[in-house]
Amino acid sequence: MEKSRSSITLKEDELKLRVSQREVWLASRGEKLRFIQAIEQYQHPKKRLKLNILALLSTTIGMGVGTIFVIFLVALILNAFISLPLIGESINTLLEWIERFKTVRG
Repeated sequence: MEKSRSSITLKEDELKLRVSQREVWLASRGEKLRFIQAIEQYQHPKKRLKLNILALLSTTIGMGVGTIFVIFLVALILNAFISLPLIGESINTLLEWIERFKTVRG
């Protein structure tokens, strides 16, 4: 019985050692890959420029869509509160301002 326990712990230790060695190998491989990618980016400035423009466009479009979505939700919530007497008047004034701004801008 004692022999089997020691052989199990030996196998577990060997397995842990192999796993840790594999982790170290993968980490070094990832660092090398990142280094190679950085060198390629500096060697190909047109490609880097294209990626930067794409990142700018995606960020701008994402922020625009997100802003429109948030404004829509706020307007929807404000419309629900118009029926309240005290808050409704000020919210109605705010919504009128927004409508005037839309007609002036749009």
